[in-house]
Amino acid sequence: MRNYNLKPMEIKNNPEERDFLKAISESLQKFSHSLTGKNLEERLIEYSEVYGEILLYLYKNQEEYNKKLLALKKEIQELEKKIISNIPQKESKNPSRRLILIMVFITMLNFLLLILNFLK
Repeated sequence: MRNYNLKPMEIKNNPEERDFLKAISESLQKFSHSLTGKNLEERLIEYSEVYGEILLYLYKNQEEYNKKLLALKKEIQELEKKIISNIPQKESKNPSRRLILIMVFITMLNFLLLILNFLK
């Protein structure tokens, strides 16, 4: 085995010893980090940042979908009002098939929006 009793200047000039000391230093640092929990802390911070970004993205998407859902609800209500206002007085007692189908369609849309609202 070699004798590593070198002066600081000799270590800087000798690449073999410098690499050897660097490898030992890195090994000791990894070992100390594993004992102190530094590696675990770094991983937790990294995972927290990644999952935080994911949650922010999902929250923004949820907000956009909520705005679209509200706009669709308002549009359906306006369409219902227009349909009801366009019904002649004679047909209000005996609505036509076409009007019934439109009302069923609007009711189904309302039901679908209600389900979507419940799922959020």
